[in-house]
Amino acid sequence: MHRLRELQERFQRYLLDADEKAVDGMFADSGGADVAVRRGVYLDAYRLRLVGALKADYPALLAALGEERFTRIGREYTASTPSPYFNLRWYGGGLDRHLKSSPDTAAEPWLAEVAAFEWALMAAFDSAESNSLRVEDLAALAPERWPAMQLVLQPCVRMLRLEFEVPKLWKAHKAGEDVFGRRPRAYPGRWLIWRQGLETSFRTLEPEEAVALEVLAAGGTFGQSCERLDELCENAALHAASLLKRWLQDGLIMDLRHSTER
Repeated sequence: MHRLRELQERFQRYLLDADEKAVDGMFADSGGADVAVRRGVYLDAYRLRLVGALKADYPALLAALGEERFTRIGREYTASTPSPYFNLRWYGGGLDRHLKSSPDTAAEPWLAEVAAFEWALMAAFDSAESNSLRVEDLAALAPERWPAMQLVLQPCVRMLRLEFEVPKLWKAHKAGEDVFGRRPRAYPGRWLIWRQGLETSFRTLEPEEAVALEVLAAGGTFGQSCERLDELCENAALHAASLLKRWLQDGLIMDLRHSTER
């Protein structure tokens, strides 16, 4: 049993790290194909499976790059990024960083943004289920307690800063348009991504809303959000109330807690 486990661990090290020394003596010379060729079949098949998972996770990026270039980039990623996961679902989470640093794609920063956007959509969809706070839940709360309340965002909520019109490219691909070689135009802004039920949504964020949500995401209170809004716009209290109503309608708030700070 111990011998079998040792062999399995050595073979796993070979697949994950391409450590050829780990499998020395493991493959017998059968008189047919060379040992290096035979063991390479397993390594190549494993990495092709990883590339296949990347293609499934990034359909718009695949369509924009084309099969050949995406496969080449995917092989670079798998060669430099051993998987620490048992579940392939999480393997591609670093592809945007790879695209930013790779000599083949660093000069095209929009590619990394497409990857980041598609990953955020999947992460939002796969996030934990939770009930949403309702307007009625706040109606009974005494006005003097509002400044100290902490609005807890849903696990599905994601915020991205994008420099290119990546969501438009994604929507075009989703609609069946050919996006091969299409470069999205520059369109700097903040984007909100979340899920309601089984539907994932996204929209742009005005600077004031982005700041207010960042305060909440960091564990700040509604009062602190209002203070930040007061620095950015007039009628901050009215604006905060309008934002809160929209957040509740969109199902962004999971719960409320009360800060003990004075």
